[in-house]
Amino acid sequence: MLRIYLLFLIVAVSGATEPKPEHQLNLRSQQVTTALMNNDTRTIYDLFVPAFRREIPFNRFDSAVRAWQNNRTIARIQSRVIDTKGRGGHISTFLFFYGEKEYRYLYQNWLFSDSGWQLVWISNILNQSFQFGTQDTPAMEKAALAALNYVFTNEGLKKVHLHQVPLPDTIFVFQPFFPAESTGFLKQQPVVWLAPEQDRKLRLPRSIPYYCQVEQIRIFGPIALVTIDFYPVAQPGKRALGRSRSLEIYLKADNAGWVFDSFGKLW
Repeated sequence: MLRIYLLFLIVAVSGATEPKPEHQLNLRSQQVTTALMNNDTRTIYDLFVPAFRREIPFNRFDSAVRAWQNNRTIARIQSRVIDTKGRGGHISTFLFFYGEKEYRYLYQNWLFSDSGWQLVWISNILNQSFQFGTQDTPAMEKAALAALNYVFTNEGLKKVHLHQVPLPDTIFVFQPFFPAESTGFLKQQPVVWLAPEQDRKLRLPRSIPYYCQVEQIRIFGPIALVTIDFYPVAQPGKRALGRSRSLEIYLKADNAGWVFDSFGKLW
C-alpha cells in the first residue's frame, strides 16, 4: 500500500512541476518585458517565429522598436496572459514612460509551435508593412481549402453555432486567391469564389442564410492560421445567422497537405 502511495505521489509531483503551456507563455512574456526595459531588441527578435525572421531583417525590426520608443525610458511595465486558444496565445502589456501620465499598451500574439511558444506580432510597434507568411500563394490556397473543408463539418459548424442552420446549396466565399466567379467543390458542397471587392448585394442570392470570407491566411512553416468570417444574408431568425462571426483555424502540414489542428479564437 505504501509503495502504491509513493508511486502516486511521484506522478503527482512530476505532473505539478511540468510547465504548462500558459505558464510557459507567461515566462516568455517576461523575457519580452525585460528586454524592452533593457533596450534589448535582439532578444525580442529571436523570440519571433522563424518565418518572421526570414522575411523581416533584424535592422528593420530594431528601427521599428526604437521609433516607437522615441528616446523615452520605460519606468514601469507589466504583462499578463489574456488567454490561450488552440495554438494561439495573447498577452496584454501595459507600460509607463518616465514623465508621462498615460500608460502605453502593447498586444502580443504568440504561436505554440513544436518548439514551444514563439512570438508572432506586437501591436503598436509593428504596422501592416511587417506582414509576413503570405508569400507562398499555392500553400495559402491549399490551407484555405483545408480550413473551409473542416469548418463545414458538423464539428466546425457547431463551433460557429451554425449546425442547426440549413447548409446553403452553394457556398459563396469572398477571397483573393482563386479566380473570381469560378466554381469549385468542397467535400460537402459546391462553392463559388468571389473577389473581395465585388458587390455583395449584387452577387449574393437573398435566400442563402450566410456567406463566408477568408479574412486571413498566414503560413508559419509547418503550421498555418486561417481566419474565416461568416456574414448573415437572410433575415435573422431561429434558423439563420443572427450576427457575423469570425473563427481562427490552425492547420498542420503532413504528407497529404494541410490537416486540421485546433480552433483558435471565436468572436
